[in-house]
Amino acid sequence: MGVMVESGQERLLIGGDALSHVAVSFARPDWRLGSDYDSDRAVATRRRLLDLLAADRTPLVGFHLPYPGRGLVERSGLAYRFVAI
Repeated sequence: MGVMVESGQERLLIGGDALSHVAVSFARPDWRLGSDYDSDRAVATRRRLLDLLAADRTPLVGFHLPYPGRGLVERSGLAYRFVAI
């Protein structure tokens, strides 16, 4: 579960476990993880979140992200990358 916080034109996603591992979730969002309860839905959710965050440059805060735990998502070919801010 995650929460999108909005105030006027500003948004911030407080991420849950959809993006649980920065090396895997961003670089290979299509990989099925052992922790995915419904792997098809998990892959679709990761792709949808990453597409949204990259397109809108919406900041992300997450518990499984590298220090400082907040950043932006950028497209990198067919994958994505996390950029700490």
